[in-house]
Amino acid sequence: MKINHNIDYQKQGLGQKWSFLRRQGHLPRYALHRLRWNLAPRLRRVLDFPDHVDLEATNACQLKCPMCFTRVTGPPTGLMDWDLYQKLVDEIAAAGSFSIRLSWRGESLLHPRIVDMVAYAKRQGLPSVSFLTNGAGLTPAVSENLIRAGLDYIVVSIDGPAGIYETVRRPMTFEKILGHLRGIQQARARLDSPRPLVRVNAVTYFLNGGEREFFEAIGPLADKILLSKTLNFFVQNGPHHPELTCGYPWQRMMVAWDGRVFPCCADVEGDYPLGDANASSLREIWHGRAAEHLRQTMIDRNRLSLRLCRRWDCGLDGWDHDQDPEFIAQMERMLQGETCLTATGTDG
Repeated sequence: MKINHNIDYQKQGLGQKWSFLRRQGHLPRYALHRLRWNLAPRLRRVLDFPDHVDLEATNACQLKCPMCFTRVTGPPTGLMDWDLYQKLVDEIAAAGSFSIRLSWRGESLLHPRIVDMVAYAKRQGLPSVSFLTNGAGLTPAVSENLIRAGLDYIVVSIDGPAGIYETVRRPMTFEKILGHLRGIQQARARLDSPRPLVRVNAVTYFLNGGEREFFEAIGPLADKILLSKTLNFFVQNGPHHPELTCGYPWQRMMVAWDGRVFPCCADVEGDYPLGDANASSLREIWHGRAAEHLRQTMIDRNRLSLRLCRRWDCGLDGWDHDQDPEFIAQMERMLQGETCLTATGTDG
């Protein structure tokens, strides 16, 4: 069994990888989407409208996972208003975007109208609708309703095999999350639906020594497994590489539950607001002064002049924390249930 850390684990061969792509549907549009996604930042070409938009159904979460930014930050929580959501989806669909993701900082299944949100986006013709989840709310009824609504993709975060998982994602249990994954498979078979495709995300820090057990349990229940390193929200202003630039300003926008718009998923405390979707269209914000300034900053390779980019670990710099004593100590304190109120190294 080959495990390629930080990239992907695909439990099957090339034929099944092709099957995974095919079952996503909309192959010509998907290919164009990926081409635009990859070339726009390289060519510094600003698309008329982003090909992907993240709409945060809610930033609330019922879990307190030790590696989550919520352990060191505490933004007010809320639910996206239905009228605002409809307005956003209508504009995104009319602009011809390929995909939306109904999540960012919180647990999407806590929004009481998450099934309606999926169904509305699909009725408006969006090819790909997805969200990330800790899976706690994926009951058989919810899974079936999401399939009927047309959900294309779901990403379930599962960290570690039995024993480790319970420590990380308490009060969930490994057997319960496996049951929820089985429930999705059973509902897909019952409704004769190839979707939603199920991707499982796992943080490598919690897999140390338990990889085989994890893959043997999860492999048959997931269409794809992605492994990633842990982001470090405990230490700010780490060893960034100033020459690196980010492609997000050319690829996507994040719309928070209250309508404020931000450039990337690492802006968890709203350091770089691009605009407010309650007062402006997404197209206006996408081409607005703040967005253009951000892109020019990247072109000038002056990323670290921005508090957002020098403050957090977004993954761009490739920090490897799994052997860092300070990081390990923080993680152990979090695993024991302690609360970290502030991160170290803040620049105010």
